[in-house]
Amino acid sequence: MKKTIEVLFPGGMEIDAKTDGMEIKTDQRERNGGKRAYPEPFEYFLASIATCSGSYAADYCLQHDLAIDGLGMRLHAEWNREKRMMSHFELELAFSSAFTEDHKKAIVKEIEDCTVKRHLREDIQFVVRVIDKSE
Repeated sequence: MKKTIEVLFPGGMEIDAKTDGMEIKTDQRERNGGKRAYPEPFEYFLASIATCSGSYAADYCLQHDLAIDGLGMRLHAEWNREKRMMSHFELELAFSSAFTEDHKKAIVKEIEDCTVKRHLREDIQFVVRVIDKSE
């Protein structure tokens, strides 16, 4: 399967992505030349870790007839000044009393294997290819 995302440049530092008929809008902070009209691309990256983990937790709840509103989740990410990148991520899970210890352990196991985190653990190749826009 091949996935293509089209990148659009509507103006200024706003950069949009089109995927499966939907648009993802991004911008930059004022200090980086943007207007902060939308989240920065890196914020979407962080949100993708959190929401992917959340979707695995929600799927577990739905499969086991557990109320999703009994589940809470937060992602904490720590910036490493030396490396100039996030170097530590912590997912904080909150459960209502309806969740047994077995359910809690199973949900943790599920979210540890979410698709986004699996990609981060792999050695992935990036290629930039230049083409003539008139083609």
